[in-house]
Amino acid sequence: MREEKFDLAGMAAELNNLLRLKTTVIGMKMFARVDEMTAIPKIRRPSAVHTTDQIVSMASRLGWTVGITADDLVGAQCRAVIGLAPQDENWLAG
Repeated sequence: MREEKFDLAGMAAELNNLLRLKTTVIGMKMFARVDEMTAIPKIRRPSAVHTTDQIVSMASRLGWTVGITADDLVGAQCRAVIGLAPQDENWLAG
């Protein structure tokens, strides 16, 4: 499998310029193993449990590269919305 390279900084700058966004565009990547995630240069890991929106805000407003696992998030709701837990019947029911 060939890994594609993207100019993510350039893409984000172009989106900001075109859309005139008030916050920084971020991307999320899922890793199969924690050691793959922690190999990212300058990655920050939470020292406490957070909600998904807090993690997204850290990346967007502070410009951080943040790495999390399901254990770093408050509960099933935060995990399920980003694919770290199943969206089962109970979750879908609200």
